[in-house]
Amino acid sequence: MMRKILYLLIIAIPIGLFSIFLGYFSRDIPQGDDFELILNFLYKYFNSKDLGVKFNLLFEQFVEHRLFYTRLVALLQYLFMGKVSFYAILVIGNLSLLGTLWLVWQQLKALQLSLIYLLPVALLIFQPCYSYDGVLWPAATLAYNSVVFFALLTIHWLSNERRLSFWLAIFSATLCTFTFGNGILVWVAGAAVLVLQKRWKPTAIWTGCLFLIMSAYFYDYTFIQTRNNPLQNLVQHPQYVFLNFLIFSGAALNWSEIWPKNLTPSDSWSI
Repeated sequence: MMRKILYLLIIAIPIGLFSIFLGYFSRDIPQGDDFELILNFLYKYFNSKDLGVKFNLLFEQFVEHRLFYTRLVALLQYLFMGKVSFYAILVIGNLSLLGTLWLVWQQLKALQLSLIYLLPVALLIFQPCYSYDGVLWPAATLAYNSVVFFALLTIHWLSNERRLSFWLAIFSATLCTFTFGNGILVWVAGAAVLVLQKRWKPTAIWTGCLFLIMSAYFYDYTFIQTRNNPLQNLVQHPQYVFLNFLIFSGAALNWSEIWPKNLTPSDSWSI
């Protein structure tokens, strides 16, 4: 028991330091996409008396995404607090990190592994250098962190064969899809889990739900090609896979638009 308490205290250290960082650097101001996704959305939502228009605003396309979750959180936060608080939105977005840590803990318990294995996960998740956008940008925080949480939550529900868990997985997969564009891929991962479990009836239901969700997602959809083709980049610049892995893992050595760059003595601590 004492060892478990010690492990929890050790795991709490990166979480506490991350919270201090978040409280110190976060600001109650909009930036970038916040103006369109939060402020302009709320303006149009409350200035419309048509329920159909209000509903469509929640699912309105933004670039290649349908950011329903971001808009829903902003709306509920405004209704609850009576004003737009970007502090509150940042906190809600970063709470997804705690949810992700909890999901990993559940899987560790299912495998009967020691709690100490949760420490490297906490160190990986609760470090601010991997993404400024994902920590201190309100709209991005709700999308980036939450889509990972909902994806893992979906797989978590599918990891057992209870009927209720299956329908909860469909719900979380749907929410994942309408949190960020790449959330669509959770349906592929979920189908793979069901096939490996040889659960053929749930697989058929899952596939049917996939087509329904895709039909809704791409209804009246405008395809936009404003970014580089990821497959083309993978073929032409395969080294980026390795470099981006290092960046994601905490080796945030590139703070400029130039990459790769020569390392300096000040970068040694990051390594």
